[in-house]
Amino acid sequence: MPEGVYHMFVKGEGPVAGLYTKPAEMPVSAWTFYINVEDVDETVAKAKALGGKVLVGPQTVPDMVTFAILTDPQGAMFGVVKSLGG
Repeated sequence: MPEGVYHMFVKGEGPVAGLYTKPAEMPVSAWTFYINVEDVDETVAKAKALGGKVLVGPQTVPDMVTFAILTDPQGAMFGVVKSLGG
């Protein structure tokens, strides 16, 4: 990763979590949970229509995932993700 080292945590044969070096501009460490979805763009559009806000993305990490980070109407942060392979 350009921002630092990314560690993938695996259970069985699939990833279940990831951890990367906190960028200097990020004021605190944080965890974000992700929900697997069929279509990130469609999910983001629906979230926005229902009052959610997009903080990041949608973005694609080539050969890995497409993801976005959002907030619900009350401000709770979460991510949505679609695996692109393997």
